[in-house]
Amino acid sequence: MDLICSIYNRIQKTILDVERPLVQQKLEAVEGLLKKGREDLNWRSESIKSYIDECMEMVQEVDMILSTIKDNVRATDALLTNWENNLMFDRKDGKTYTFEELNDAFNQLIQQRHSEIQDAGKEIGKLLSSSNRILKVSKASASWRAYVDYFSEIVILGFSKAIMCVRDMIRDWLLKFIQIGTLMKRLDIGEGNYTKELEEDYDVYGAMGQVMEVSLQNETHCEEFKAQFSKYDYLYKLDLNATLQEFLKAEGTQIEGEDTYDDPPLAKFEAQIAKYKQVSAEIANLPGNQTIGWVKINAKPLRTALTTWASKWVYLFTHYLQDKVINSITGLYSFMEGSNGVLELKVLGESTGADADDAAEMVEQEEVSEEQKDTEAKEKHKALYDIMSCMRDIRKRETRTDVMFEPLKEAVALLQAYGINLGEAVLKQLEEGEFSWRALKKKMHNRRAQMAALQQTEAFEIRRKSDAFNERVESFRKYFQATAPFTAEGGELKSDLVKPAYVILNDFHHGKPATYPSLIDIVAESKQLQEELQYLKSLWDMVGTVMFTFNDWYKTPWDKIDVEFLVEETKKLSKDIKTLNKAVRMYEVYRLLEETLKALLTSLPLVNDLHHPAMRERHWKLLMQTTGKQFVMDDKFCLGDLLALELHNYVDACSEIVDRAQKELNIEKQIKKIEDTWAGLILAFGVYQDTDISAIQIDDAITEALENDNLQLQNMSAQKYVQTNPMFLDAVSKWQKNLGTVDSVLGTWQDVQRKWQALESIFIGSADIRVQLPEDSKRFDVVNLDFQACNLEGRQERLENMLSQLEMCEKALQDYLETKRIAFPRFYFVAPADLLDILSKGSNPQLILRHLPKNFDNVHNLTFKMDEMGQPTKAAIGMHSGEGEFVEFFGGECSCDG
Repeated sequence: MDLICSIYNRIQKTILDVERPLVQQKLEAVEGLLKKGREDLNWRSESIKSYIDECMEMVQEVDMILSTIKDNVRATDALLTNWENNLMFDRKDGKTYTFEELNDAFNQLIQQRHSEIQDAGKEIGKLLSSSNRILKVSKASASWRAYVDYFSEIVILGFSKAIMCVRDMIRDWLLKFIQIGTLMKRLDIGEGNYTKELEEDYDVYGAMGQVMEVSLQNETHCEEFKAQFSKYDYLYKLDLNATLQEFLKAEGTQIEGEDTYDDPPLAKFEAQIAKYKQVSAEIANLPGNQTIGWVKINAKPLRTALTTWASKWVYLFTHYLQDKVINSITGLYSFMEGSNGVLELKVLGESTGADADDAAEMVEQEEVSEEQKDTEAKEKHKALYDIMSCMRDIRKRETRTDVMFEPLKEAVALLQAYGINLGEAVLKQLEEGEFSWRALKKKMHNRRAQMAALQQTEAFEIRRKSDAFNERVESFRKYFQATAPFTAEGGELKSDLVKPAYVILNDFHHGKPATYPSLIDIVAESKQLQEELQYLKSLWDMVGTVMFTFNDWYKTPWDKIDVEFLVEETKKLSKDIKTLNKAVRMYEVYRLLEETLKALLTSLPLVNDLHHPAMRERHWKLLMQTTGKQFVMDDKFCLGDLLALELHNYVDACSEIVDRAQKELNIEKQIKKIEDTWAGLILAFGVYQDTDISAIQIDDAITEALENDNLQLQNMSAQKYVQTNPMFLDAVSKWQKNLGTVDSVLGTWQDVQRKWQALESIFIGSADIRVQLPEDSKRFDVVNLDFQACNLEGRQERLENMLSQLEMCEKALQDYLETKRIAFPRFYFVAPADLLDILSKGSNPQLILRHLPKNFDNVHNLTFKMDEMGQPTKAAIGMHSGEGEFVEFFGGECSCDG
């Protein structure tokens, strides 16, 4: 992963803005994979190895692509750098060149240099094509065009450097002239050279400056000469046809209700033609040859090329006007010729003198067949509609054509003014076109008057046929709506209904219903019925797709159901039915289909919830009780069995059951955790001082577990799912009782142990106390024996009994100490423990010397009289202060016997 991140970070650090759109999709794919690794995966995930391999492959692919196109750019830079070399021809030593020889050598050098540049140009083209192949992007895409522009800027910069390196070469020549000072050692010190003196020599410095000044002035003058031609670069940079289309759209007027534009006024065309004629004249006046310092420039080819381009722009606009005039005239004459022919057609029911002659002639000839008569009648009937269509077309064209002749004549005059002739034939057509157009309109009006009666008769006939057909269609439509499968039997969609629906639709399509033998004709002539039959067929196609898909899903075993996949596929089916024509949404079948999909989309999340591992047999029984349907949860249980419960009608109940199962699973885990916790806790015992008696040692973990588990059990006991489930209620109550007992026993045990440890040394180790409190000493002896055997059954009762006995002993001891304090009030300054220590060791004054400062202020120690063996007796002869001062007792010895 470190390597992947390192490669990815290097890509982000080195990628250029112009390169990023070319690999944007691959970068987004890499970022998506890395995001998945950050949010969804860890080192224990099953698919981590394949994920790392996929990440590495994608990152390396992007890195390889970027490295290749960057290498191609570097290779292009290297080729462009070579153009800066071999600027001058090599002169042979000692040879004098004639002008012809110098010119030939220069031409040879230029040819070689141009050949190298051409070869390098082809190689650069191959490098760019190589980048396109590895990127696999369309050459028409905006990102690739932007990259090509970036590549072109690099090439242009290379051309510029190749040209500007002449100045650098001159500067390098001058520096090399100064370097002759390095060829000789200094005479004064024998080391170094004369370069510094040459650099500081005013004459040398002035000469170099003069040469450079002349070079820079020449360069400036060359740039100024170039600028005269550069301002016309738009002539060859702009696209001719694209510029023309922009002009037509910007200066033209949009036709109302259409996306097309009328041509701009003729004055606009004239302005454009005059503009480029003026540009052509300006270019013709530019200098052809120019000598600038030591450079002679031949600009005639450039001037000729620019003049040609200016002519192309003039031709662009004049040719458009020329085509417009010719096409307009040609189109008009073609339309008038066709219209004249149509208007002269004979119509059925129209009689003329010629027709009477034809009829008489036919009587004399052989008898004409009925089929030929029908054919002629149909042709004449069709002629009526053709003539009406023709008159309609003439009326549509009338407004535009009436005003077209004058602008066309003006356009011809403009073209002739610029020396462009359209030919006698076109000019003659333009001159006669207006009169021919008026004649055609007059002919149309005359023909319309002649056909007025026939048109009215045909209109009545069409209305009669239309009404009759509408009656047939309406009758059939009622039959169609009553018979066609617009709804589903029983109000429920099933796969078994698809085939019968197809049979009915097929009968309607092929005209099989006996009630309507001419069904095909009716459907063929009624667009509405055609569409409705087609819509119904497409709807049942969708019903079949959905129902047969559902049937396959229903067979999925319970443990193999992929709810996420089913939801996605169902949503796709829902989107598919939205693509049906809106007309089908009025049909009952569509409503049932939509409800079926919605029901499944509602049920599938419930299926996913019911898949939760918290579901137990009691929960499935509760689900069956809720839905009122029975099923068996075995190996044969599948999705269809569960959906048969109509879960979409019990959304809240199913959610409640799943929530109950999850809460009960949580309760089970909590109870199991409590069981595991107390199964692992150990009650430790340690040896009390130097005796064989074991003292209980309660770990903090036990205390913490008691507090936490008691609180947790208290919270659980108040939950709804514990109160309503006897199993959980018994388990929680049992553990509450057990932990309460543990808490009580441990608390009493600690109290007994603490009091026993405080009194044991007094009642067992002090003979004086045992003499003074004989009854309480006996009572303590009994408790002492019982405490050492407290691991017997009934521990709680025994501990409570011991606690009460010890409290009695403690009370008797406190009363005894009170009598001593009354007898010797200074004992009130002494703590009970110290006082007990004094009383229990009163026969040995050496052991109670440490308590003297507590009874007597600043009395730190006593000095005792020694016996014959050198041991201290009980007779004190002086006392010591805390500061070390010694005071001898006046009057002799002080007896310290207690």
